Amino acid sequence: MPNMYVWRKNDYSIPLVAKVNGVVRDITGATIYFTVKENETDAYADAKIKKTITEHDAPIIGESTLSLTHDDTNLTAKEYHFAFLLVTSDGDEETLGDGKFIVNQNICFDYDIV
Repeated sequence: MPNMYVWRKNDYSIPLVAKVNGVVRDITGATIYFTVKENETDAYADAKIKKTITEHDAPIIGESTLSLTHDDTNLTAKEYHFAFLLVTSDGDEETLGDGKFIVNQNICFDYDIV
């Protein structure tokens, strides 16, 4: 899975297609978890971003959306680690992908906007 790049303090609506080994999954009744951690070995409780997606755009063809708010991306500009986990309605767990989550500083401002 490619790296994810975001600008600090920005909102994002990221389309997802759930695939396992390149095959689109029916995600009807499934939950997708998105987690961003500073270090891959950090405890889940220490994750910088934790999202749970239970409503999907077109579940039969694996389509969903990850929404990130400016509060979610209000992180120190640096490199983090992300992962997507699919939990099916039967309770089976499958990793959809992982990689680097890179938060970029908005260079137009050298101060925080409230």
